[in-house]
Amino acid sequence: MNHAKKAANAAAEAANAAKPLAEVSLPSDADLDGAAELARLVADRTRLGILALLAPRELSVGEIAQKLNRPVASVSQHLAKLRIGRLVSSRRAGTTIYSLTLAERARALRPAPHHEAPPPGAEDHGRRASLLPVTDRS
Repeated sequence: MNHAKKAANAAAEAANAAKPLAEVSLPSDADLDGAAELARLVADRTRLGILALLAPRELSVGEIAQKLNRPVASVSQHLAKLRIGRLVSSRRAGTTIYSLTLAERARALRPAPHHEAPPPGAEDHGRRASLLPVTDRS
C-alpha cells in the first residue's frame, strides 16, 4: 500500500475511533446473516484447503482430492457446499468435472500465509494463519 493510502486509512480509523457510540451503526440484519453464513461455510479445514488450491487455477475433483489426501466423494460434497455458497463454480469436460473459484466472493477471502509460531516469550504480532480480506499490497 502506498504512503498516501496508509495516511488516508489512518485518518479514517482515527475519525471512526472518535465517533460517539450513538453514531456507530451495525450492518443490516441481512448483511450480518450473509456474513455469518459465509463464516460457517469457510469454517471447515477441507473447504479452506479447496479454496486455497483453486485460487490460482481450476482443478478437477480428483486433483483436489489427491492434493488434500481426501476421498473424491468427500471433496465432491464440500465442493457442492461451496457451489451453493457461490464461492466456486464447476464445468464438465467429458467425464471430468473441473472447479474454479468465483471472483467476487471467493477472492474476498484468502488463506494468509502460515508463519511458524514465535519462540516462547517472543511477540506474535498476529502472524499466524488466518482469513484476511484481500487488499492492495502495492
